[in-house]
Amino acid sequence: MKGLVLMTNHLYLLLTPEQADRVPQVLISVGRRYVQYINHSYGRTGTL
Repeated sequence: MKGLVLMTNHLYLLLTPEQADRVPQVLISVGRRYVQYINHSYGRTGTL
């Protein structure tokens, strides 16, 4: 089961990976994409 709930100031992820060692990789990927989104939205570069 997979799910995503977007709230006004946070989100919830419900993940059931096929392999347990994939969870950290997914969270790292989500974090990187979030940084890219914020940087693009606010004309920034670098880390948050």
